[in-house]
Amino acid sequence: MSHVLVVDQEPPQASRDGGAARMVNLLRLLREEGNAVTFACLRPWPPDLAVPEQRLARLGVSVVARDGAVANWLSRHGADLDIVVASRLSVATALLPLVRRHCANARFFYDATHVEHLAKYRLAKLTGNRPLLIAALRDRVAERDVVAVADVTFATTDEDADALRTLVAGAQVYRIQAVEVCEVRSGRAQGPRSGIVFLGFLGMYENELAVRRLVDGVWPLVEAECGPTPLTVIGAAPPDWLVNAAMRRPGLVVTGHLTEVGQALRAAAVFTVPLTGGSGVKTKVLQAFAHHVPVVATADGLRGVPAIDEFHVLRAESDAELAEAAVRIMRDPDLGRALARRAADAMQKMFNSNTDRATLRQAVGPRA
Repeated sequence: MSHVLVVDQEPPQASRDGGAARMVNLLRLLREEGNAVTFACLRPWPPDLAVPEQRLARLGVSVVARDGAVANWLSRHGADLDIVVASRLSVATALLPLVRRHCANARFFYDATHVEHLAKYRLAKLTGNRPLLIAALRDRVAERDVVAVADVTFATTDEDADALRTLVAGAQVYRIQAVEVCEVRSGRAQGPRSGIVFLGFLGMYENELAVRRLVDGVWPLVEAECGPTPLTVIGAAPPDWLVNAAMRRPGLVVTGHLTEVGQALRAAAVFTVPLTGGSGVKTKVLQAFAHHVPVVATADGLRGVPAIDEFHVLRAESDAELAEAAVRIMRDPDLGRALARRAADAMQKMFNSNTDRATLRQAVGPRA
């Protein structure tokens, strides 16, 4: 049994975003493999945020350094650790010198929840944002340096793993999806399905851009074909422009964070993901699959999800193509039901915890 410390930027609010949900599942997998697991975050643990800690306690994961002073905790307890896992690039760069100073016997694992420099580069290319491009190049150097010294690196997709291996030849990179396979819900909605739905943490800029594209570009084209069509946007941290738009535009509903999204998803006719950029697994799509909502998405919106166009989903790139695909499903409910059923069936095979356990066992096993 290994004593593993896992460090992230903030407490894992699993119902808020896919990265946090993945963190909880990584902790669960580590515990199921018999490891003693401790969690800390670089930001102070808010006193009113009890649910994430309770969830970790149920997994048998202890929380330390609630004040965010991970360095102080490592100075006292680092010698007792076998493995330190740093999740996200910013955490890894902050933590690495502390681990080398205080944890002489510990291996250092870098958990790349998504490849930071790729995500920023794709977004910079989309927006023409030169400062973001410079940040992407800076992150590429930082990510290369972290992967070069890490004993093990985790990636969430084969694409991300290949990108990290390209940075450092010979790096030990393992694909650990750690994505919870959602329980497949009944395909029956309580009433007729109608309208479009989007789900995602709106504090992430790529999700905000996708919603702006949906609201300003795709949705009007759908309404031009189908008449008034409700659009529901689900996700924490909605920006002011979106909240204000919902006050002005009939049919646009902005829910903010919902702990239980099932009812809203099952009421929708189509789940639309006009995403550009990013990396990692798009867990929002898996939520739609689990609730039998047919999905229309860009290639980037399906990143990390091996879904087949016209069989599991409808893939489209331009606003006009996304609108046309959504209209197809709304006008042909049988098509939507068939896509959703096949996607829900395939999801169980796409994301297999047994594969993650075997890979994790190999990575966390005795030092070579």
